Amino acid sequence: MTLPDGREVFARLKPLNAANADDCTDAPGGVTAVEDADGFTLDNGLLRLRVDRGGRITSLRHGGRELVATSLNDWRLYNDVNPQYDAWEVSRTYERSEVRDAVRGTATLSRADAACVEIHIDYAFGHSRATQRMVLRAASPRVDFYTHVDWHERHRMLKVRFETNLLTDDILSETQFGYISRPAHASHPFAADRYEACQHRFSALCEENRGLAILNDGLYGIGAGRGLMSLTLLRAPLVPDETCDRGEHDFTYALYPFATSFALANVAAEAARLNQPVAVLPGRCVPAPAPWAEGLGAMLETLKPAGDGNGVILRLYQSLRASEVATLHLPRPMRVTPVRMDERAPLGETLCAADVPVSLRPFEIKTLRVEAP
Repeated sequence: MTLPDGREVFARLKPLNAANADDCTDAPGGVTAVEDADGFTLDNGLLRLRVDRGGRITSLRHGGRELVATSLNDWRLYNDVNPQYDAWEVSRTYERSEVRDAVRGTATLSRADAACVEIHIDYAFGHSRATQRMVLRAASPRVDFYTHVDWHERHRMLKVRFETNLLTDDILSETQFGYISRPAHASHPFAADRYEACQHRFSALCEENRGLAILNDGLYGIGAGRGLMSLTLLRAPLVPDETCDRGEHDFTYALYPFATSFALANVAAEAARLNQPVAVLPGRCVPAPAPWAEGLGAMLETLKPAGDGNGVILRLYQSLRASEVATLHLPRPMRVTPVRMDERAPLGETLCAADVPVSLRPFEIKTLRVEAP
């Protein structure tokens, strides 16, 4: 994490926990940046990137293998005119209406030390401007893109394309509690109709033993083709509001490659870390143990007071298409009772323990009432 003075520090934090900055260690070193006439080469031992002068990634190697077919982080601007349902529809032929060479990017190396490398990118297109920080940290498995856009377009759509060499027929996109598989091709009408679809915090293209996920903190539209993901950043419809989305926007997306099966890649957990980064606050804290879930795909999603005032409610879900017995770790032995989602009726026996086994079916949501013994 980054302190207000710019120093990168490292702390092993379990969910819902805290640490004092002076108890943390300096972030591990090992990230390098080399600049030449054509661009930049970044390397942290896990990822090796080649970035051109326009801010596009022309090479990304992970686990010794190349992932890029053409380029990643390639910004494109499209005309976006929809006679009906202007704000709700995206034309199935939008790729034919690209405004060629509309987005101009200029990349410079803004930070290069052993803990972190940053490339600053200035974009200009139409009546709009954008800035981006491409960040690679030491020992980090992902590349983060912190983006600010001052958007003043009419009937335009801004996308960022990621053209990979992955061979797959499907794209996996997160839903509220799990994920859905959709076609990543247009070989038949059902697949062709999925030219733009929705997602939550991630989408991924996967082979059996490797893949690439795009994580985000609030960008919900994505298109897919064979080896391609196209993340929608902004649109500018005029109906029903001709000033829709005009102004300044801040968002973050990230590239997260993995050299395992999707089930072992912890994509949902990494997306959660992007959306809930460590907060840096003034003062001191007293670190205390807190509940956390351990398992292949078990995610602790909710911690809240019970509606009737008796104990607290924990809500877990299984984020993969897999059955498992996860473990809920509590600070001390507590009474744990499975209940309905409305918290009104028990659904199983009460256990009293600090480490509670929780049986989960694929994508199952489970609600637990936790009370003092």
